[in-house]
Amino acid sequence: MARIALGLPVPLTRFVGREQELRELTVLLGETRLLTLTGAGGVGKTRLALELATRAQQFADGVCLVELAATVDPETIPHTVGRALRWPGQVDRLEQLVRALGDRHLLLVVDNCEHLIAACAALIETLLRASPRLVVLATSRQPLGLAGETTWRVPSLSFPWPGEPAAREDLRQYEAVRLFLDRAAQAEPHFKLTSVNAGAVAEICYRLDGIPLALELAAARLRVLTVEQLAARLSDRFRLLASVQRGGLGRHQTLLASVQWSHELLSDSERTLFRRLAGFANGWTLESAERVCSFDGIVEADVLDLLAQLVEKSLVHVERGERATRYRLLETLRAYALTRLTASGEADAIRRRLLEAYLDLSDEAAPALRGPDQSAWLSRLEAEHDNLRAALDAATAMSEHQLALRLALSLWWFWLIRGHLDEGRRRLAAALAGVSDASAESRAEAHAWVDSR
Repeated sequence: MARIALGLPVPLTRFVGREQELRELTVLLGETRLLTLTGAGGVGKTRLALELATRAQQFADGVCLVELAATVDPETIPHTVGRALRWPGQVDRLEQLVRALGDRHLLLVVDNCEHLIAACAALIETLLRASPRLVVLATSRQPLGLAGETTWRVPSLSFPWPGEPAAREDLRQYEAVRLFLDRAAQAEPHFKLTSVNAGAVAEICYRLDGIPLALELAAARLRVLTVEQLAARLSDRFRLLASVQRGGLGRHQTLLASVQWSHELLSDSERTLFRRLAGFANGWTLESAERVCSFDGIVEADVLDLLAQLVEKSLVHVERGERATRYRLLETLRAYALTRLTASGEADAIRRRLLEAYLDLSDEAAPALRGPDQSAWLSRLEAEHDNLRAALDAATAMSEHQLALRLALSLWWFWLIRGHLDEGRRRLAAALAGVSDASAESRAEAHAWVDSR
């Protein structure tokens, strides 16, 4: 039997990082017949799959790439696969594909399955059952859901977090920084990482979540902006990060198009939960999501399943802790979800529900902060600190000064013990200034903390 021609495109840019991932995936590729790379849009699933396939030498009949991004009709998938195989004669029906593949030892790379997920799953299952030596490497924003499938979520590139060293010599340890510098050198050959611009580079990589597509689009802007100007303009990232290059998929030309592609594949209920989750400032628990997001079309009992679907579709990240599982939107996805939340007219409702939820949490925590469960409650409040700040901001924005004062007083021991004393005084003073009819007891307690030194 003839060896299938190697159908992989020659990359035009250098592959950066992911050496550990490639080692793990190389092992998995030898242990499973269906390996699906999942992850958020722009995270680099396709590029990683192609690099993995290029390094795979064990397939006697070669490697074949099937690109489905431009395919819209599920009925034409067999034809697309047949064309990719470059097999003599017509191969555009499933039974013809099965005969053509036979018992060949082939790696079939099926790229961008998410918009045709059911049809892709059906075809791949049939081919794997009929061709015992076939191995499939798929990319999709969600798993195919087949028996025997090994799913592997592609993470963002490593990036520096705020507070970590931003010295020039330290930054190159991060993959996101190395990718940004590589693409920056292509856009502006004179660009160099210096002690002066290191902080701006670190900020860009952090605020773009280490997403390769976003970093590449950002680096292209160095043709017309300094790196400091680029960092300062990321609050309008969707307008800023549009490609200035020709060619390529439309959804890879702008960061906005990439996110919209994922959003369009959601059901109406999933879209509703997705935008409402943007109200959380920095992650949430299942219980918080049920409390804040279940109204007008979403009942509390549905939140778990909807949240699981958003996780499956790579829009929500799971963070497993010792005491609780938390969930988070990448900042880029949250920025988009916030635009949808504002457009929906639900922003005020989410703000109020967030305030009510975190008022209840702080009321429960206040007495416990002086008891035997203090350590557990301090950790819980630290994890929720950004959301508590958002609740205080919501109270101020809605002129709910009494509630702001109540929340601030409940948090005082947390702020004191965890070293947030300056912030606590500032927050408490602001809440106190807005209240004209606070009780004498509350006013005295607030003044005692604000005036203490």
